[in-house]
Amino acid sequence: MGSKGTLVTGPDVGRAGDDIVRRQGAILHGVARATDRLLAAGTWKAALPEALSILGEATGVSRVYLFERLSLPGNHTRVCQTFEWVAPGIEPQINHPDLQDLNLDEGGFARWGPMMREGKAIFGDIHEFPEGERPLLEGQAILSLMVQPIFVGGSFWGLLGFDACERLQQWTVVEVDALRIATLVLGSAVHLEQRELHFRQAHKMEALGRMAGGVAHDFNNMLGVMVGSLDLLRRAISTDAGAPLTRDDPKIEQAVRHLAVIQQVTSQAVRLTRQLVDFSRRRETTALLTEPQIVVDAMSEVLRQVAGHRVELDLDARGTIEPVYMDPVHLEQIVMNLVVNARDAMPNGGVLQVRLRTLDAVDVRVFGDEIPDGRYTLLSVRDSGHGIPAELRDRVFEPFFSTKDVGHGTGLGLATVYGAVASAGGRLALTSAPGQGTELRVYLPVAVDAEPRRQVVEAGPTTPINRMGRGERIVVCDDNVAFRAWVVEVLEDAGYRVIVPVDAEACLALPELARREVDLLVTDVRMPGIDGPTLRKRMREIAPDLPTVYMSGFAAELLDREREERQGLDPTPRPEAFLDKPFSREQLLDAIATALRASRRAPRPEHTAPN
Repeated sequence: MGSKGTLVTGPDVGRAGDDIVRRQGAILHGVARATDRLLAAGTWKAALPEALSILGEATGVSRVYLFERLSLPGNHTRVCQTFEWVAPGIEPQINHPDLQDLNLDEGGFARWGPMMREGKAIFGDIHEFPEGERPLLEGQAILSLMVQPIFVGGSFWGLLGFDACERLQQWTVVEVDALRIATLVLGSAVHLEQRELHFRQAHKMEALGRMAGGVAHDFNNMLGVMVGSLDLLRRAISTDAGAPLTRDDPKIEQAVRHLAVIQQVTSQAVRLTRQLVDFSRRRETTALLTEPQIVVDAMSEVLRQVAGHRVELDLDARGTIEPVYMDPVHLEQIVMNLVVNARDAMPNGGVLQVRLRTLDAVDVRVFGDEIPDGRYTLLSVRDSGHGIPAELRDRVFEPFFSTKDVGHGTGLGLATVYGAVASAGGRLALTSAPGQGTELRVYLPVAVDAEPRRQVVEAGPTTPINRMGRGERIVVCDDNVAFRAWVVEVLEDAGYRVIVPVDAEACLALPELARREVDLLVTDVRMPGIDGPTLRKRMREIAPDLPTVYMSGFAAELLDREREERQGLDPTPRPEAFLDKPFSREQLLDAIATALRASRRAPRPEHTAPN
């Protein structure tokens, strides 16, 4: 269609050469003024009405308007008129129903999308346009028009249009190019604002993550005491076989019932806090080479059950789905949370599509998503539900924010997804509109290393772990007195000899450490003064073969730092384990027994005994 527009290069077609020069000068001046407004305003939306007015008066047309591409799941050729300037006496079209959701492919304008994606302007007299395009244009009394594509971050974002309704209007090459500058500036302004919003959102989520991590750390310490105390109380009123004591006093049975309720509620609190921790973590410490298609295929039957009989589940994987670095458990958690969220958005049923693709960053532009260069495996979950209002879309990943009714969600599902994706170095994108459904897209960087990073898991014994000690000396260091007391009681009850220094400094001064009479260090990670990794490092300067069991509710970054500092410097690292607070008596004893057994098998470094 651009080829049908007449480019006037001389004083023909009823206009003198000096009139062309004057109009070109007016348009160039108008573009400069409009550009100033767009660049000087706080937001492009605030500046656009005045900019359209300047361009309309400079070009002498009847209308100047903006169409934005609708960000809707599954269709990326639909546009909506959002701004308009009209000359006096011209009927506005901003509320025209056909212009609020115009599908270019299905509305008779199939050529427009491809042409504008190629950066071509569309201009000319309406009577020269293809027959299928005329009805909607003639219905608006348009005689001539020009539309210029707008690109944001390299993606087709919308179009800027100019309607001539009072007379035929032809466009010179200078005028077409000058107005293209206006669209370039507008696209740059939109892009800059989007990037600023992205950075502000990222900083907000980081701040929320730190706050959530701090809350989780403190709450996990309290939960650890609760879980430990409940365990001791349960054991105190039970027989050796684990069954409740049978007494005539009904208070015993009543206490057992109350304990069961408290344990159930405590378990729920533990799961809730773990979700907070997952949201807060920014770096993946157990990055495995994972095949997303294998994970999703293995979950297919469970996902169908979760979706329910009212929802049609479509699992769609096309092409070669390349592997990513992510704990497969985290990937399963992402898929499950997104599917549950999509199902809940369709209470009356609908279609739920889970798609897998491997794309280049260039291919991603069809979605309008801005991600760094590289290759990504895309996990997309799309529903046909009620959609999310625009004012809520920026908050859906915040912890405890939920659009569901009270009692129908914790508000941590998408926050957990955000944390897991961020830990894997991925990106999240969302498109939604009320009544149009929602699509959540997870971009995970493709694994490109020549040697895949795979978790090394030592073969465990074929028989159950012997949790009982044989008098091994264990140092327990934790600044939470109540929790430390529970750990000590569990270990002593299991047959270990426990040494309890008042703090980390006292731990380093233990005579047993100097005499190499300590078999294991059990330490919290976050402590005032000397933290757990630092304590471990200094103790190994005295006893290089000392194994360690870490305990913490939120301390992944400290352990990451310690591992990075140690990498390549310790040729024979001693075995270590990590226990997420809160943990059970059995988990503690398993970790202790495993660390001690691994320490006995590990080669001992050469060292000189102290004088």
